[in-house]
Amino acid sequence: SGGFLNVAGDAIIVGGDNVVITNNGTITATEDAIDGPATGTVTTITNNGTITTTGLGGGGTSADAINFTGTNAPTLILTNNGTIQTFGSSGAEAVVAGGDNHIIINNGTIDTAGSTADAITTSCRNCTITNNGTIITRGGNASGILYLNAGTNESITITNTGTIQTKGSGSEGILLNNEANAVVNNSGLILVEDSTIEAIRGGGGADTLNLLSGSQIIGIIDLNNGTDIVNI
Repeated sequence: SGGFLNVAGDAIIVGGDNVVITNNGTITATEDAIDGPATGTVTTITNNGTITTTGLGGGGTSADAINFTGTNAPTLILTNNGTIQTFGSSGAEAVVAGGDNHIIINNGTIDTAGSTADAITTSCRNCTITNNGTIITRGGNASGILYLNAGTNESITITNTGTIQTKGSGSEGILLNNEANAVVNNSGLILVEDSTIEAIRGGGGADTLNLLSGSQIIGIIDLNNGTDIVNI
């Protein structure tokens, strides 16, 4: 409780099934702060403190804060009540999740600094992402939430009651770059500072955008291909 873990390299390497990690202190790593396995069942992470990566990223060296890549990666149940941040100059993402059935909830702050450093990147099948706090990316081509690679008949639900802000050029707020069916519920703020880029960009599936009371979107909305629905 309230301790410090400062590591050159990966700070925590997860192995096995049904792993539970609770951070009430500070985790700092030059590479991945929490590195998940390629296979497994469920990993539950609760962050009440600070998770930081300081590595540059790119060049084949991962410096993601929470990295659960791979199509067979464990189901990730992540609740962030604190701060997750990366300072790498390129590709150092805050949360990366493959696999299935993830539940990602941000009640705190997720902040990335570098180019192509998406705040949350997932290729999961049938998952939910809820942002009640602040998601901010500062580099170019760095989306707030990037959903990619999931096939047809897959689904994701994204709910934003907080703030999603991208400050760099070419950086979407929410980018759905696949054929899955997506539901986006927004009652918060999605702010894209590059006026030529989408605050919400849909994919090739059937996307549904629900603009609820309090919704503010500053940027372009383009739901792209598919049979899409907007409810106001």
